[in-house]
Amino acid sequence: MSNESSQLVALFREPQQFERFVGLSDVLIDQGPQPGWLSRAYYATLVAGALSPADLQDPQQAQDFRTLAWSFVAVEPLLGEGSGLDEDGVIRQLRPAAGYVPQYSLVQVRATLDEYAAIVESDPPDLAAAVEARILGNPQLAPVARSITCLWYTATLLDLTPGGMGYPTKAALIPSYGEALVWKAIGGNPMGITGPYYGNWAYPSPQPILPPEPKLVSATGLASLQPVAPTPITRATSQRGK
Repeated sequence: MSNESSQLVALFREPQQFERFVGLSDVLIDQGPQPGWLSRAYYATLVAGALSPADLQDPQQAQDFRTLAWSFVAVEPLLGEGSGLDEDGVIRQLRPAAGYVPQYSLVQVRATLDEYAAIVESDPPDLAAAVEARILGNPQLAPVARSITCLWYTATLLDLTPGGMGYPTKAALIPSYGEALVWKAIGGNPMGITGPYYGNWAYPSPQPILPPEPKLVSATGLASLQPVAPTPITRATSQRGK
């Protein structure tokens, strides 16, 4: 068995790895318990995001990935009626596209989850501070933790490399799109999904959009991006030109 296959088996079939992902996610996003199916969708995307097209060129490795990923995702009711996803659809979304370049490896994913378990085992007085110091402060582990945060907020993996501008590099499974925390953060309805009423995007959010908390900036690695002061918008100004 190749190293990639053995790492995939460990990450997809060892229950404690997924449990550690859920625990680390809770620390990074600080939003309380999340649906199990959504956690599985993002975890599967995180693991798949560590693979390049070359990693699945071998037919046996490709079959191993298909079997492991599908058996993991299909546990929760992720594929509800109307999702349009079956085994082929899930694997098509999770497989690395041509030209995709991972920002972390399967070894780094496992090391990050193992380090989180070690932190919890040490019972620190401030779990979040320990995670920031020992995971976000570790150049080998930080890319994984930042990718976890980006998945929860945008339902995508983002290019967090220097000069990468934060562009999307890999989307999570389709059902997770509408659950991304960015929609809650901006008080908006997910584009392309039926919203409260036609034209609602023309009006300001019912809740103010605040600058990101320092904790979130650190967790995503986007500290170099400075928030732009928003221009107040009212119903009156939104009607100008009509």
